[in-house]
Amino acid sequence: MSEKQIFLHTGLAKTGTKFLQNKFFPRLKGLYYIPKPKYHKSQKIIQSTNYPRYLVSQEYDIQFEQEILRWSKFAPHTQVIIVFRRQDQWFKSEYKRYVKNGFRGSFSDFIDLKHDGGIFKIKDGFYMSKIHFVEQHMKNPPFVLLYDELANNPLKFLRKLALFLDAQVDLNKINLKPKHTSYNEKQLKVMKKIGLFFGVKLIKYDDDHRLHRFFQRLGQMLPRYPILYAAKLIPDFLIDSQPLIPQQQLDEIKDFYSQDWNETQNYAQQIQKYFLTNKSFQ
Repeated sequence: MSEKQIFLHTGLAKTGTKFLQNKFFPRLKGLYYIPKPKYHKSQKIIQSTNYPRYLVSQEYDIQFEQEILRWSKFAPHTQVIIVFRRQDQWFKSEYKRYVKNGFRGSFSDFIDLKHDGGIFKIKDGFYMSKIHFVEQHMKNPPFVLLYDELANNPLKFLRKLALFLDAQVDLNKINLKPKHTSYNEKQLKVMKKIGLFFGVKLIKYDDDHRLHRFFQRLGQMLPRYPILYAAKLIPDFLIDSQPLIPQQQLDEIKDFYSQDWNETQNYAQQIQKYFLTNKSFQ
């Protein structure tokens, strides 16, 4: 594998990953792109083909370390790309995704800073530990980008990423609109209340059997989207006025991880200088 150059975009989840996977990565020239649907066989594809340069994309959250370990055993020279989002906004977006998919617990059941009893653990929000994990197990440091730049200055973000990948792309042809926007609070509250009665519940998909996974996902999607869209028709006065995610809890998360976030921002700035100095956009 050492003669092949491999780039691995790991997400994180909810950091513009679908936009990159659907609108940016397929337009890059000079790389063989292996998209998310083929991620499960990406290592076999790399082994069985003879392209000089590969880009693989998936999004991780809880499974970040186990996937990095898997790639370190397969090709430790793989160059990892990570996009980070400030922790309060990241957990907020992840929680909404989980509620859409059938999670019925509160935000405290999702991330619990007091007792660490949530689905996501306190360690999952420490980004510098993820960076150090990559540094310890891969031969190259990770290339770190920040979601805020993608949201506020997408052309600059995409230019940096193309430079790092040594790829050619016509940015004028990229649709900069998000792949999809989040569902609103009313829709998610309705899903929490009635989703279970229509068969929407949080399940672990079967990654080892693709056909079984397909039917699992189909069974989830069929009732999910009618509920979400029908929720728009429900009068607001019938919906609980309490916020889906209390602002106080978001503020606590922001404060709790503030030092780690500052260190992550500094790392991103330094690593971008390290990789991009003397490179010119193609």
